[in-house]
Amino acid sequence: KLFDYGSSADVAPCDFDGEQLVVINRSRAGMGPSFHLVHLERNEQKDLIDLPEAPYASLVRLWGPDCIACAVGKALHVYDHKRDELRYTLCGHTSEIIAVDARNGDSIATLGSDGIVRVWCGKTGTCLRTLRVPGANFFLAYPYCLCVQDQRILVSSDEGVWLLELIPQLDSDIV
Repeated sequence: KLFDYGSSADVAPCDFDGEQLVVINRSRAGMGPSFHLVHLERNEQKDLIDLPEAPYASLVRLWGPDCIACAVGKALHVYDHKRDELRYTLCGHTSEIIAVDARNGDSIATLGSDGIVRVWCGKTGTCLRTLRVPGANFFLAYPYCLCVQDQRILVSSDEGVWLLELIPQLDSDIV
């Protein structure tokens, strides 16, 4: 057993990067959920008490060795869990963020429910790319997938899976 925060009905994993695990704990009656970071190699557990707007988070992802990306509505909070402080809040979506890809150490990608994909610079928090997936709908509340690999972006929607090819010299793309 890796950790003991509550029953399996109340505790669930949010993300795992091979070394660290973020879990949500919904067992606290009358209070919002709490988030915890578990470092497997060192057998350390940390309560993420300062995670911005944690009770309203729809997605929580690990980003690099120090940060957690937390989607709340149209914003993505990037929280440094080693320093216990907010690095920045990524704003720019006009609809709820429904998928996040935080696997790349240099950038973070977000997908809004309106089919807009944004790729953000991880160091500055500025938006590097904005793309629209025409014809994609997100009404069925599936756990949607967003995956950025080099110059390709994979997006799942209610209609199926879309593969977007990026052209490096363009600042903004409509696919």
